[in-house]
Amino acid sequence: MIVQIKGLSLFNDLKKEQGSCAERESFVASCGWFERFRDRSNLGGIVITAESASADKEPAAIYQALLKKGIDEEEFTPQ
Repeated sequence: MIVQIKGLSLFNDLKKEQGSCAERESFVASCGWFERFRDRSNLGGIVITAESASADKEPAAIYQALLKKGIDEEEFTPQ
């Protein structure tokens, strides 16, 4: 359902960007659309659970510090 809602949202955003040339376009994020999207994207084996995966926090913190240092040294913008 989340993917269907996001698909419809993206369609509406693109339709607004296109203006008058897309006024007659329509899209329904139906269950059939999602099934075909899932099959095309090879998402069939993904199982979503409420339990989050555990993460090793120490390497993540080290990487974050190294990334910030690299950004500061090279004077990159946030973009």
